[in-house]
Amino acid sequence: MKKIKKIIFFLKKILFIVILKVNLINFVQANNISAIRIGHSNAYTRMTIESSKYLNYKYFTLLNPKRLVIDFENVSLKEVLKFINKKKILFKPNIELLRIGQFNKKTVRFVFKNKKKIFLKTSRIDPINHFKFRSIFDFYFDDKKLNNQKNNLVFKKNHFLINKKKHQPIIIMIDPGHGGQDPGAIGYFKSTEKKIVLEVSKKLKYFINKEPYMKGYLTREYDVFVPLNTRIEKAKKVKADFFISIHADAFTNRNAKGSSIFALSKKGATSNLALFLSKTQNSIYSIDNFKKSGDKYLDHTIFDLVQTATIRTSLKFGAEILNQIKKINTLHKKNVEQSTFQVLKSPGIPSILIELDFISNKKEEKKLNNINFQKQIAKSIFLGIQSFYTKYYL
Repeated sequence: MKKIKKIIFFLKKILFIVILKVNLINFVQANNISAIRIGHSNAYTRMTIESSKYLNYKYFTLLNPKRLVIDFENVSLKEVLKFINKKKILFKPNIELLRIGQFNKKTVRFVFKNKKKIFLKTSRIDPINHFKFRSIFDFYFDDKKLNNQKNNLVFKKNHFLINKKKHQPIIIMIDPGHGGQDPGAIGYFKSTEKKIVLEVSKKLKYFINKEPYMKGYLTREYDVFVPLNTRIEKAKKVKADFFISIHADAFTNRNAKGSSIFALSKKGATSNLALFLSKTQNSIYSIDNFKKSGDKYLDHTIFDLVQTATIRTSLKFGAEILNQIKKINTLHKKNVEQSTFQVLKSPGIPSILIELDFISNKKEEKKLNNINFQKQIAKSIFLGIQSFYTKYYL
């Protein structure tokens, strides 16, 4: 009898150790979710799940009614619901209904229902800065938009990304060009560039500050002159993530029309217009915000790396805005151009210069003074910022 009791005690001990090890293994293998973010663009809705390692999942569609199903393995239902309950409303209006449940002991199931068929595109982003592993789920409701969408969602580790703490807003410094004794370009009907760009900038700031995840500032709120170096210093003071300089320039060709966006170039202008505009926008002020170490070779290398990354982000940022502007106005150039604008030379702050249109063209001058057009183009710039944020930061 004693031997039997000893055997039973021994077996219980072994069983306890086995269960403990299994639980420890499950704990180690469990994928801890740190954030679920949801955002919209004109083409799709994006759900980003940030976790301690890449998610293991599979997805498929069901009919009658049309549903998209995603099964996640080794995640906690309670943990998922903690994040998704706060975000569920943000799926509307694109997704009609979302149901989440424990499909089996190891699987949490997401079921998305919509009147239209849902097309899913997935991608992943490696950890960078404060971000962990991100699994991206883009829900399309039009297969044409899905097929036309470029696959540029995955960042490599050396890509520039804002080092933001979670829940901090993206800060945008809006720079209305010229001001005070510097009127900028003057149109046929005596309109001044400084007045038009200030009006558009104020409207852009209004749209930005309506969003809780964005914060907009102006380098000038009145008709005052602000030196170029002071404009950059203001951006640095508020720790701006982006810098947008707004202009409405003149050109020697009175028939020139359409909007343009420029980013910095380290080599030179990409067109005669870019070269012309950079000469008219730059002033005697020298901008040099880069902190030097004393070793000129090291300084040059670090500056080049930072500036290259900043320019790359500026081009992506500008492209998203240009894509929105073309919906409401003619484009002078369909791609973001580059030139050596002094006001864009702040390493570490992605910066673009937007030419709203040509004030030297009579028709465009009238349009630039129209309040409705000013609202439209300000809204399109905002939508471009929003699109960039959705695509690269969610």
